[in-house]
Amino acid sequence: MDIQIDPKSDTDLEDDNDTLDLSWIEEERRLLQCTYMQKTPLQTIRLQCIYVNPESDIVAQHTHSCTLTVHETRSILPLVALRPYLETKVMEHIQYSLDQTLIYHIDVDAMHLPAYLSSYDAVSLVPVSTNTDLAIESALPIFHPIIELFAFFKGTSSGKIHIKRPSSLKHTRNSHSTKRVRISELAGKQTRKHI
Repeated sequence: MDIQIDPKSDTDLEDDNDTLDLSWIEEERRLLQCTYMQKTPLQTIRLQCIYVNPESDIVAQHTHSCTLTVHETRSILPLVALRPYLETKVMEHIQYSLDQTLIYHIDVDAMHLPAYLSSYDAVSLVPVSTNTDLAIESALPIFHPIIELFAFFKGTSSGKIHIKRPSSLKHTRNSHSTKRVRISELAGKQTRKHI
């Protein structure tokens, strides 16, 4: 009994239809060579506004996206863009004013990434000042979506709430209006009033 193998059989490994797709290897090489593992400045950052009532319960949370001004090694969040979100607010007869602002930033280099993954010591919430423009250091692009700014507002419950309006928003009332009247005498004892 002779067994013959057909060179065009389905089990032959050298068949033209059974070639392996190796394009994913080239894609991986391209990704490793690109600047994906170098720190880059952030384009935007999320701002989480968290409102805590006098009983220390979280009553509201709002998320805002802020566009950053990009520089070579860092990004800047101008105070002018941040200030509208940090103003005192009144909700349900409770006045909420800014208590603390923190940033969640992961400052780790690509070389130290394996050590970071085994211990989370490099991650922290850092207090930031809201009196000047906020400078945010560059980070690895894989961490850009999770870098956030947190603003905590503390509520105070008092009987009456007085919110001081900026001078540009004050209403001007002109209660004293003065009319000027000019009287001129004409020939023959006639007078005229000009208002």
